[in-house]
Amino acid sequence: MIVKIPTLKCKRCAHEWHPHKSEIRLCPKCKSAYWDQARKEKKIGGAMKKQVLAILVGFASINQVLAVGSGGFTDQIVGSKALGMGNSFVATADDPSAVFYNPAGLTQQKSPAVSIGFAPHIISSEYKQDNGATSNMESNIPIVPNFYGTLPIMDGKVAFALGVHFPFGLKTQWSDTGPLRYVATESNLQVMQLNPTIAYRICDQLSIGVGAVHSRIKADLRSRVNESALNTTLSGVATASPDGNRQLNGTSNGWGYNVGLMYEPIKNHTFGMNYRSQIQTRIKGKTDLTNLSGATALVFGGDKYTVDTETDLNLPQSLLLGYSFKHKGWTLETDAEWVDYSSIGQNAFVFNGESNATRLAVLNTGNPVPRQWHSSWNFGAGANYKFNDMWQARGGYFYFPEAIPEHTWDPGIPESARSGFTFGGGWTYSSVTLDLTYLLNTFQKRTIHNSVGATSGASVNGEYKTVVHIFSVNITYKFNLPN
Repeated sequence: MIVKIPTLKCKRCAHEWHPHKSEIRLCPKCKSAYWDQARKEKKIGGAMKKQVLAILVGFASINQVLAVGSGGFTDQIVGSKALGMGNSFVATADDPSAVFYNPAGLTQQKSPAVSIGFAPHIISSEYKQDNGATSNMESNIPIVPNFYGTLPIMDGKVAFALGVHFPFGLKTQWSDTGPLRYVATESNLQVMQLNPTIAYRICDQLSIGVGAVHSRIKADLRSRVNESALNTTLSGVATASPDGNRQLNGTSNGWGYNVGLMYEPIKNHTFGMNYRSQIQTRIKGKTDLTNLSGATALVFGGDKYTVDTETDLNLPQSLLLGYSFKHKGWTLETDAEWVDYSSIGQNAFVFNGESNATRLAVLNTGNPVPRQWHSSWNFGAGANYKFNDMWQARGGYFYFPEAIPEHTWDPGIPESARSGFTFGGGWTYSSVTLDLTYLLNTFQKRTIHNSVGATSGASVNGEYKTVVHIFSVNITYKFNLPN
């Protein structure tokens, strides 16, 4: 007698197997207890379109998206799951944020999805002068959002995606009556990137992804003007004057690209690579001087003055490399990232349309601004444990070294080496996944002694301490479409 063993197929993950016992409780691959029940099909109808539209409208309403910077002005808070693993994600890249971390990972997506996230930053920074006097950065809570949409086709062999994220930026705010006011009172740099992407699975072991990156930059830099010193210099008579105000507002656009690879030579051992190109931009805007008085007001023709202003800003190229190992419910990863901040050598400001020699002499005080930043290697490691189809837990660590040398350091970008400690988790129910992460971002104490601010009669010398608490959340919805 020939005994025919039936072939069973999981209606959840499509795995096929021959059972060794009559009672089947779980799919041996995805471990689902509902292996014999197909997922309910949902069409993207009017109600779902309204939900997606509401997400986009809510996303567009966020206007405060900047964070204190370290490692230059890098702020890679672009996905909650990745952040929970210490941003060590280039060789895992198994959620929609793969658009940023490694577009090749998009071939792991089996159904269309949208993901939206928000990350409030609570910033605490203290400045201690050499004489012992202390002052604190003014309180602010920037919110950094992200959005991703993915569309896999051909069973994930090809995937299209779109990401909107803010991987660079800063927001610092010092008192306009404090000791740093002639160098910086408020510094806002917002870098929004639109990242359309396509990925292709060449074979079971190798995938590639490429994307175009459009950066939209908004800059708002403010400081006080030492009118007492300026009026004394211009008039030749010692003069006590109230402070004036200086503000640069400008925007720019630039294009770049990213390329990612994901290679699994042996099952459960994966290598990832992601390269993001340099993006060259030209910020164009205006410099406004207000509350001018005395000789300064005579030179500039009144208590207010505006001039068209331009300067270059380069977003650095970077190369991210990583290795991931999976065992049972565990995913372990370690990454290294090279960031080429050496492209930022100086900021030279051009004041278009101004030809008056005295005005240009005042405007060009301290211009160009030397930067002389240097390249750096960032390191991170993370782990994720999947308890079941519903619950996951994760944690990680990363280290960003200094990219700004002491002799050009200024409080507008209070950078120092930083260590990040993260932990979080994920919860999935039906088609919805909620990822939550907490990041403790500790900046090393940094002592500064340089001549920055000397041309305006100010000093930035002293000790700086910064701590940032970040809470990140992403909500992802997967569409279960009919075949």
